[in-house]
Amino acid sequence: MDLKDQFKCRNCSFELLPKAARCPSCEEPVILNGSTLKPTTGYSLYGVARDIPEAIKRDVRRECGCGCVIDGKMIVAYDHFDPQFHLLKYQHESAGIALLCPDCHHRKNGSSPQLTDAQVKKHKERPYALRKGKATYPQFFLPPGPERFRIGEVVLKGNELILQTKNQVWLRIKQPTEDFEPVLVDTFLNLEHGNPLLHLSDNVLTAFPSEHFDFVEKASSLKAYFDRKVILHLDRSDSRVMDVKYAETWIDGNYLQVQDSGIYINGHLIFGGGDFQIHATGTITLNLDLMLQSKLLGETFPGLDLIW
Repeated sequence: MDLKDQFKCRNCSFELLPKAARCPSCEEPVILNGSTLKPTTGYSLYGVARDIPEAIKRDVRRECGCGCVIDGKMIVAYDHFDPQFHLLKYQHESAGIALLCPDCHHRKNGSSPQLTDAQVKKHKERPYALRKGKATYPQFFLPPGPERFRIGEVVLKGNELILQTKNQVWLRIKQPTEDFEPVLVDTFLNLEHGNPLLHLSDNVLTAFPSEHFDFVEKASSLKAYFDRKVILHLDRSDSRVMDVKYAETWIDGNYLQVQDSGIYINGHLIFGGGDFQIHATGTITLNLDLMLQSKLLGETFPGLDLIW
């Protein structure tokens, strides 16, 4: 018997996946060398690997609005409901997968299930984020939170820091009222005509999903996309530092970009060109309009220590 014949059902000759323990065509158990095969960890009964292809994940996020279909939270797991994963016969399909937050995932798959596949399917038909027009990430910074923020080549640390234009605040970092709480951050990402994509207020992240928007969190990296183009890239590999690798937004009619080399307004570098650090002893407000006009990177501000 050649190797190819080993992966065919002995009952109906259906070609099997290498890890299959049951034939998806005739439902007969797979027998190899006289022994009935048992399901392999990480594979369905029919041999489909647990890893979901990225393209399918992207479709699921779009269909669910990047949030749990029940409560809209953006910390999610991919849950198979039609069929359940162990009964998956051929391949992963987005129609049978929903995003569930950890609480809802446990309610469905824990030792005492409180959610059924049918209920999840019903929620998938009208996901919370698409019904409400938003998905939320309730605690974007967990205690103790980052000690510093690196935006391009600019490192921000202090009691309260504000980056703004004449009419609009883009970034506010402030100390919490309690010692055990993380720093509080407000910021946003908008499209050119002011349509919001992301909004962060006191560490609650809100996304405004559409068919063009995507949000991916992997380990310490977080990325947001619009039309499959990265609009935000955060790196949290060092728990003490929030590293903004890339960001772009429209603010008060100006196009703001954060890149590795610094912060740009309408294509003009206003911060960067070296290891530039801002340590504020009190509240400091940096007006991006004025800095764009003057380009005086060494300008002295009250209570501010500029270190190159």
